[in-house]
Amino acid sequence: MNVMELLTSAVEQNAADIFLIPGMPFSYKIGGRIICQGDNRIMPDEMDKMITEIYGLAKNRGMDKVQSHGDDDFSFAIPGVSRFRASVFRQRGSLAGIIRVVRFELPDAGQLHLPDSIIGVSRLSWRRNWPGNRRTCRGPGKPAGHPAGIRCRFSRYTKDMNSRPGRWERSST
Repeated sequence: MNVMELLTSAVEQNAADIFLIPGMPFSYKIGGRIICQGDNRIMPDEMDKMITEIYGLAKNRGMDKVQSHGDDDFSFAIPGVSRFRASVFRQRGSLAGIIRVVRFELPDAGQLHLPDSIIGVSRLSWRRNWPGNRRTCRGPGKPAGHPAGIRCRFSRYTKDMNSRPGRWERSST
């Protein structure tokens, strides 16, 4: 199986990771379990060819770093298939790799198995007419959407949600 078929098959099977380890059959991580794909072991010289193909898919990426330092992390995309994040390293004298599948589309909230309370927080909106909200919830020079401002808003929400019932409202979207 060539690299393009391997990556396309992983996306079709909803794999999260692809493991390429010399002396083992290639494996996918699907649903939290590592599943070997067949019985054919990948020999070190075959693995070197596969890793070279992966670098070819990354277009502007050379193998210099992995050859000099022993490891390399990079990303690449295959139009119409998916994006990928690769970690290539030298293990016992041979190249090996782990590739993370990074999907183009965002998962549905139900697929993430998050509690309803967390999903409910994402639907809250900040009331702009509450006096002093922007001054008290952001640091100097930080925009309202800055992570420090968001943390402040969330912590103030959790501390004061019973004492000031009108501060937060559900958004209509």
